[in-house]
Amino acid sequence: MNADSSRVISCSWDRTVKQWEVSTGKLLSAARYERADLSTVAWPEDASHVYVAGEDGFVNRWTTGGNGKIEGIGFVSGVVTSLSVTPAGHRLVSGSAGGNMHLWDMQDTERGSAMRGHDGDVGAVAITHDGCAALSGSADKAVLLWNLDSLEITRAFYGHQDIVSSVSISQDGLIGASGSWDGTVRFWDLGEGAALSRLEFQSQVWAVSTTPDMRMMVVGEKSGLVSFFALDRDLLAGARQ
Repeated sequence: MNADSSRVISCSWDRTVKQWEVSTGKLLSAARYERADLSTVAWPEDASHVYVAGEDGFVNRWTTGGNGKIEGIGFVSGVVTSLSVTPAGHRLVSGSAGGNMHLWDMQDTERGSAMRGHDGDVGAVAITHDGCAALSGSADKAVLLWNLDSLEITRAFYGHQDIVSSVSISQDGLIGASGSWDGTVRFWDLGEGAALSRLEFQSQVWAVSTTPDMRMMVVGEKSGLVSFFALDRDLLAGARQ
């Protein structure tokens, strides 16, 4: 969704990316990617273009103002399963099958800088607003915090008992949230490297999204249930003190 919540972008295994008007549900623009199914999309704040990727390993850019061609900007080995871009659009992180991650400097997109740390497919990435740090989750059940200037892991968080399917990071970079097929959402104090709390659900957690201030959260489960939460201040107090 864009900054003023007026538009939303979707991509699909039918190889299309589409832009929708939230208030009416009207399809505003669309494009088809001929080479492979699409699995992930990321949208910078100016909303003039989006990044999409999928099964062929290419990271692509699509201009949202019309039905223009989807253009490749870089290639990695393996299926790209997740993307996250800064609001300013200057840095993009991609997660892929085989434990691969890459940082893309959007001033020079010929190739991404490799980030290695996971032992399983990286299905979730989230970047901070300033582009200095990122959080990642993987089939290896780990959640990793990265310094994007050095491309080094600064914290590792363990506790999930199954695939980590989704991650989210607060605007200030102090709090992380992760959802897993183990049916939990866990909250992490990224500064101290400590677990804060967890919420339990009735089925696998497939998606987690939070507001930048970590005051609101939406969770999607395998069962089809989508839940909205106003996060209790006490739940996150450890990272706020």
